[in-house]
Order: sequence, then C-alpha cells, then structure tokens
Amino acid sequence: MRPALERIALHQTRLRLPGLALDAGGVALGTRGLVLLPSIERLVAFLSIYTREHSFAELVGNAGDEGGFEIVVVRSPLNTREIVVGFTASSTALLDLVADVARLAGGQTFTGGGRYYVQYRDRTAPFGYDVYELLRAEQGVDFALHHTAFTQAYARERALDLRALVTRLEPRPDPSQTAPSAKPLYLLAEPGVSAALVAYLARAGVDADVGILELPSASSFEDAPRRLGLFRLPELPARLAGLVMRTPGIRAFAPVGVGVAVEVGFVHPIHLAGLPIFPERGLTLLAGRRPRGPRAEPIVVDPLPTMGPVSALAAVSLEGQPLQASSESRPVGITVSLRLAPAVGGARQVDASLLPIEHAALLRRLAYALPTSALEAARLARVRIAGGSDMLILRAPVGIESIPLGSFFSERAPGLFVLAGHDLLPSCTPSHLADAVGASLEHLVFVHREPGDQPEQLRVFRVDASAFVPLGQALVEPESWGALLPAEVVELAIAELDAALVEEIVTEPLGLAPMRGVKA
Repeated sequence: MRPALERIALHQTRLRLPGLALDAGGVALGTRGLVLLPSIERLVAFLSIYTREHSFAELVGNAGDEGGFEIVVVRSPLNTREIVVGFTASSTALLDLVADVARLAGGQTFTGGGRYYVQYRDRTAPFGYDVYELLRAEQGVDFALHHTAFTQAYARERALDLRALVTRLEPRPDPSQTAPSAKPLYLLAEPGVSAALVAYLARAGVDADVGILELPSASSFEDAPRRLGLFRLPELPARLAGLVMRTPGIRAFAPVGVGVAVEVGFVHPIHLAGLPIFPERGLTLLAGRRPRGPRAEPIVVDPLPTMGPVSALAAVSLEGQPLQASSESRPVGITVSLRLAPAVGGARQVDASLLPIEHAALLRRLAYALPTSALEAARLARVRIAGGSDMLILRAPVGIESIPLGSFFSERAPGLFVLAGHDLLPSCTPSHLADAVGASLEHLVFVHREPGDQPEQLRVFRVDASAFVPLGQALVEPESWGALLPAEVVELAIAELDAALVEEIVTEPLGLAPMRGVKA
C-alpha cells in the first residue's frame, strides 16, 4: 500500500501541498501551524505544559486578526469532535517547540495554509513531509489533515474563547500556601465585613486602598446590585495573616499574571503569567471552591473601580446615613503630646541626616566617591542648636543611603522629618502631624531624640529651607564651610496635637477579679 506522505529530501525544491515552502534551512514550513487535540482535557494539558516555561504571547499576539490565533471545535465525517489550535507559523523554532509540547499532551502538529495541512517534521523526517496526493476536500470541509497514520477531513463547528475557557477552569487547592505573601495582595470582602475591615486596617496603620465592586444580583428576586469591597494592599503584615485567611466573608487573591489573580491557597491548572490574554486595566479574580461549598464564579472587573486610602474612609460608614449633629453641638477639643516610638512597619527611605560639624572632614573625603547626580541633588545647611554646638544637615530627595554619616531622618510629610526607624504617636495622617508642628516646604521641622532621653522627651527644631545650599557648592569653598553661615534655628517645645473627641465606647476584659479594691 502506498504511504500517505513522503519525506522531503535535502535540496528538494518541488512540493505538492498548497501553501508549503522551504525555509532557509530546507525545512518544510507553511504559513500556518495547527495542533490537533482529541479533547478539552488534552487542550488544558497543552496550555498548562506550554505556559509553565514559555509565554503564549507569540501565539496569541495576533489573536482576532484574520488568520491569527484561534481555538476551534471541529467535527469529522464520523461525527467525532476534536480540538484544533491554529496560529501563525513564524519560524521553525516556534513549530518545534509547539510540536514537542503537543506530543507530550497527546496531540499532533501540522503545518500548511488554507485548508490543507501536512504533518510537521519529526525525527524520522528532519526536513518535513509532503503529500503524494491531496485529500479530496468536499464542500463543507475546513481542514484537510495529512498524517503518516491517517488522512482526515474536518468541518468547523464552533470557536472557543481562550479567556472564557481559562476563567471556567476551577483552581485546585494548594496545601503549600498557608499564608498570603504576594505583593500586592487583593482582598474581596462581603458587604457585612467591608466597613469593619476598613476601620481595622486604618486603626492598624496598614497602607491599603479600597474600592466598591458592583456585580449583578445573584437572584432575580433582588433588584439591587451586589456590592463587594475590593482592597489592594502593597504588603500584608505578618500579624494580619490569620485575619485574612480565617475570617468568613474575606477572600485573599494573589496576582499570578497581568490582570488576573487567584485566591490564596489555590493554584490554577494553567500558569497564567505566560498567558497574556487578560486586560491590563482590569482585574479577573479566580476563586477556589471551599469544602462542601458551591463553585465560586470568576469575577471580571474591567476597568478597576475608583479606589482610595482606607484612612480616608475610617470614620465613614459604607452603608446607611451618617449621624447629623445639631447646630448647638461642637466637637470637644483635647490635647495630647506627640511621642516618638520605634516603628513597627517596613523600612522607609532616608531623606536627610544630622551630623556634627566634626564630621565635615569625613564628608569631604566621602564626596570624592559620590557621583555627579548625588552632588547636584544633595543640599547642605549649617545650624547652631541649643548649647551652642554647630551641626550639619544633609538633604537628598533621592535618598542618602550612600553617605553613612550622622543620624538619619525620613520625610513623612512635606517639610516634616522624623528620626529614621521611629514613628510619631498618635498615628494620625502625616499631613495632620505636619500642620500640628508647623512644617511646610519653606519651614523644615526635624523631630528626633538624643540617646538616653526619656520616650516623652522630644527634640524639635525648625530650619528655613533657604539655609540649604548645594552640596557641591559647599565642598569647593576654600574656607571651613564658608558658604554656610550658621542658620537660625527655632527650638520648639514638645508638640501638642489637637484632635476632636470621638463619641466611642471601648470595652476591655474584666479579668478574674473585677471588684478587687472596690470599697463597700
């Protein structure tokens, strides 16, 4: 019996299959590549294997164009249904990779053009295959496939949307994910816990943004949309891992690709980072199925809702009307002293340093190793603080980590510099703290504490921004910092912060003996 295909020999120039040509290496290559898979399960396996180490961008980059990427369900003359993945064959390297993955997933790879395709090359035929005789393509035939084991015609039945297929796949549990560690992290909260979560994150000092998602109602008996709270956290503190993982009504999602996130504790069958099919300005949330629970439907958010910091909504209820105060009632003013405490959050950028005048020689020697950009950006001022001692203040908007001298400061608000590694208490917004101590871009306020001082003892002084000169100008002066006359420093008392008295009752545990010490 005559075989269906013949092997292409080296330097062969005549080919019978329409659309088939030889590339520079003599390998038969058509304008299109095609993968034939027997079922949806094999298609998922093909996508999973391919995206594990490679990006699907070369295949889906021209999706939607005529002759671009497509996934089609086809029907044979025996009414059996199979899956065809078609794409533009840009090179033999791409076809070799697709053929290896398809072989592992249980499929066959073809190349050609139009509706005629021939088996792609393998170890037996390193230059590919050509046909002895074309399959007679009758009316209604969209794909005529020529293989060494079969020759088959297929008709197009329907197209499959790759994004819809991926979102319909259910993530499976991943026991290795015990705590959320993604950066950033998304939280989806039900309406009953959204307001409480906003207040909790604001009270804990967590940097987070929140928005409201409006989804179609789950039942036809509901006339209002379903509203969920969407939180975005640049980084979740470890102390809040239990809150996120064990609180009913809160689901955590970790980004796994551009525009897509999967619930923490679950893993998607396909490596979505290598599948760029989701809109960049939106977000698709894929949740896993909880034990004895229904399957969670994917949530597609396109575009993302308007989001704001939780600190701006801490005192605002997400539902209902706020309480209206009468014209006679006025907030009761209370005054608390600012305190400096060790910071519990992550490290902040160092924007300024305070060093004694004796370190001037070290600063001059270090300046020879600094780049031009650092010398142009840095600013220096000479000040005389209490006790008559002269100090140098060095500022750099891009950070001064490269100048390891003196005590470091971080700029918390425009003009407000706090000793690095410390926070001001109470934890009000930085702009409120700056207003309380009179800090601005023209008047810089430095808050620090000398070693050995008590926690409630703060050293606060104010310097005018006009006292600073470029570091390069100060370094080349022949005199001892001749360009820097001691600037006038205003010593400030311990800053006091005015706040409004909040009508709130806080309950505390009574303990084992709540009436101990109470007289009859």
